[in-house]
Amino acid sequence: MELVHYWFSERAQTYSAIGRAARAAQSVPHTSGSKSYARLRQEFVDEHGREPGKVEFYRMTHTHQDGTFVRDESRDLYERATSLIAERDDESAASTQQSRIEAEVFTELMGPERYGRVRGYGVGVTPTQLSEVSRYTQHAAVDAQDSRVRRLERRYRRLDRVVPLRWRRCDRAVPRCRP
Repeated sequence: MELVHYWFSERAQTYSAIGRAARAAQSVPHTSGSKSYARLRQEFVDEHGREPGKVEFYRMTHTHQDGTFVRDESRDLYERATSLIAERDDESAASTQQSRIEAEVFTELMGPERYGRVRGYGVGVTPTQLSEVSRYTQHAAVDAQDSRVRRLERRYRRLDRVVPLRWRRCDRAVPRCRP
């Protein structure tokens, strides 16, 4: 009974009007439902082994299960983004720049990020947090590469010691056995 009284209170009516206006202003709603963006991203990483790009994630969160877009505006934005990415990707053939190009096109079409927010990462994620995660993953990747290089160098040094011994054995057993 208390809840019904609250619903009809002036305060609740004000909040309801604010929410109604916010929903009406949202021109391109997402289709992820109650599933968080973080969970969607993790499912994508588990399935594909990489982070989704901004435009790719936009498509994931703005299409129905049958692949149709929620609204024409979202379909138009996606098509413009993919065509711009294709144009710019032709100009720069390096595939390592794909995510940078995709981020630039997405920002160009959607507008700059609002202060303290990051589009496509859900509530509470800030640019600082992402840059810290990015730095951590970059350092982790560099560390992994360094350890692989060290391991290969050790293997090379071991082979460098073993191969001359093998050649000497080969020469003793069969003269001129080297190629």
